Amino acid sequence: MDISKTLFKEYSKCQRAYPLQEIYQKKLNEKVNLYDEDRKEKILEILSYMFDENGDDLINTTDSQIEAMLPFYQDVERVALDIASKVFGQKFQYFENTRDQKCFSFTDENGYRFYCYLDGYWENEKEAIVIEVKSISSSKIKKIGFKEKGKFYPLFTKTKHIYSLVSSKDWKLDEAKYQKGLAKLLDIKDDVGKYVYDLAIERYIIENSSMVKNKNIKYYLALLNADFVMEKDGQYYGNDSVINFIDLTDITYLYLNKIANIKEEIVKNILENKLVKPTYNEFCGFNGKNRCPFFKICWKEYCQYGSILDYMGNKIFYTENGKKMVMKDLVDCGYKGMDDIPISWIKNPNQIIQRKCFDENKEYIDKEKIALGLTKIVYPIYHLDFEAFNAPLPRFFGEKPFSQSVFQFSIHKEIENEKIDLKRNYHGYVASSFSDEREELVKDLIKTIDLKNGGTVLVYNQSFEYNRIKEFIGFFPQYKEELELILKHMIDLENIVHVGSKFYKNLGVEKEKEETINFYNNSQCGKYSIKKLLPVFSNLSYHDLNIYNGVIASSSYARFRYLLPEEIENIRKDLIEYCRQDTWSMVVILDGLKQKIK
Repeated sequence: MDISKTLFKEYSKCQRAYPLQEIYQKKLNEKVNLYDEDRKEKILEILSYMFDENGDDLINTTDSQIEAMLPFYQDVERVALDIASKVFGQKFQYFENTRDQKCFSFTDENGYRFYCYLDGYWENEKEAIVIEVKSISSSKIKKIGFKEKGKFYPLFTKTKHIYSLVSSKDWKLDEAKYQKGLAKLLDIKDDVGKYVYDLAIERYIIENSSMVKNKNIKYYLALLNADFVMEKDGQYYGNDSVINFIDLTDITYLYLNKIANIKEEIVKNILENKLVKPTYNEFCGFNGKNRCPFFKICWKEYCQYGSILDYMGNKIFYTENGKKMVMKDLVDCGYKGMDDIPISWIKNPNQIIQRKCFDENKEYIDKEKIALGLTKIVYPIYHLDFEAFNAPLPRFFGEKPFSQSVFQFSIHKEIENEKIDLKRNYHGYVASSFSDEREELVKDLIKTIDLKNGGTVLVYNQSFEYNRIKEFIGFFPQYKEELELILKHMIDLENIVHVGSKFYKNLGVEKEKEETINFYNNSQCGKYSIKKLLPVFSNLSYHDLNIYNGVIASSSYARFRYLLPEEIENIRKDLIEYCRQDTWSMVVILDGLKQKIK
């Protein structure tokens, strides 16, 4: 059996990973072995959550978004290896096909072959360099360290383009703090530690391979430089570099014994092949992030309406004795539904409101607070929404890695005492190519939003549109006055429907109400996105659109890079429909709130 680095990481997260993967794979190959009668019923139940009634795969569906974005992440690898050749003075060759990369492997005593492919590799008779490229920011590496008396002591120091681990001899704080920093790097659940773990697995495989003997090998992560700003010359390497290299040779060495033990556990689980009872695991994804693909199989009760995951905010409760109950405690004790939690345990006032709505099947609305918020919205109202593409490598001058590069805006203009129409009162801009059209977009934006006689620029989740306009001011200072006027008149509709503590504080709302939600309907399931709110106020839906969420919109724009003008035009029509739906949804929600407080 062959076990890749990726499978090694997945199998190390959970004992159920291998047997679930095996059942899934055999179903795909239509060679399901139900083993014995004791397991038959359980396996059939599991398969029912992997495939729908038509046999369609519910886990590993073809992902057009990944296909559209893959070339941009390949660009990062190509650029990183090109810069590595300059930094290290050795040639690193880029291979588009993973199978063409340098491969290391070894086979253990049980016949399991462990292998990995290397993004970047160089060697001579005495030494070698391994480079693992990750399309993430190096900013978190910079932040690892400690503050004392207002001074920050980093665990990594940068020389030119390379970050190196500070040795314990050179550490200027006590040894305990140094060890605490190392522990963070050796924690596979940590945001940085998981990438150290990834490279350490490579090292474990390489150094157990017969292909390497008596060589001094250095191990590096290549990460995007968060401080890099694209100049007008479009170069990624010069006085500064878009790539930083993190020397993890010393820290990955400390990982090797731990990985050897993990490897033995993986082999043991494969040999036993037992589908053990699911237990809470930080890799499950109860917080909604990086959710395991088998989450709905192991924890199907938590994916249903009214589960404890529907509680808004932190899922932290306190028993009558004052004991703190976090998500792990709740799962371990068998609490699944919202109504499983004793009301006396709930201390968050918004969760109390939510629970009452759930128990009584009622809607909550603070008419007085919403009415006060609506007084700040004056006509004409420009309902505004942006769509942006965050490529790993900056594309245009002034941008950084993963900059939100705006390629589209949508506006519905609402005039007092006039009936607003979906199409007649709409104006939008969508880039017609993959080139830099930001200035054309800005010029059209300030031409459309006329605030000379006042008005409101209404957005939903203000930070996104606000920050993009601030960036426009930096890119195009000649439009500063007009853009700052837009910022001055901007109001966030989410403040009025959700909480808006800072917004209402300025309106003189009593302190207790500042942090309290203004509206809640059970169908929101604890969420306040436009897509969750729209069905509360209308029968409209995004599901009939070819583009029905922001991820698909961004990846659809990414395809402009390779398409002909007539092909781009077809996608632009879909993008217009999607973004227009966003601003029209704001019109509908605003009107719905007005109707509810009458």
